[in-house]
Amino acid sequence: MHDALDAVIADIREHRIAGGPGGFFTALRHIELLGHLAIRLAADAHHHLNEDQQTSSARHPAETLSQTAGHVGRAVAHYTLALTPLAARAKPGARASLDWQLDAIDRHRDLHAHLSHAHQALDEARASLTGPNPPPGSQGSTPPPPTTAARTNPRPLCR
Repeated sequence: MHDALDAVIADIREHRIAGGPGGFFTALRHIELLGHLAIRLAADAHHHLNEDQQTSSARHPAETLSQTAGHVGRAVAHYTLALTPLAARAKPGARASLDWQLDAIDRHRDLHAHLSHAHQALDEARASLTGPNPPPGSQGSTPPPPTTAARTNPRPLCR
């Protein structure tokens, strides 16, 4: 699951959301990837519960997988909420009007807020799955999560 989560996060960060119709499509693609990942996490958690296995860890693998699926689900929710400002930004119309321009400021702010929250949820999913002891071979293979300042700066998330 670590590799699957890392691959999805890397893909999402590589394909940033731009304003316009292309951004809407990219957001839908992110939602699809995250939805499949959440389903797989939940299915793996169920599998661990059905095995009724003993674990030496204080935390059962099903709990970790379920918590991670919840964070991924929150990222899906934020990407879904980002669809409205993306769709509004893509609409041709009276772009020169003052009302449209003022609304565009709100849509831009909302878009960046939703994308920032989605990326934060993915960072939390990774932290949840990795826990205090990352799996063997994963240390150094991925960059550390962004600092708080980087997460609150929405500019890198959208073009």
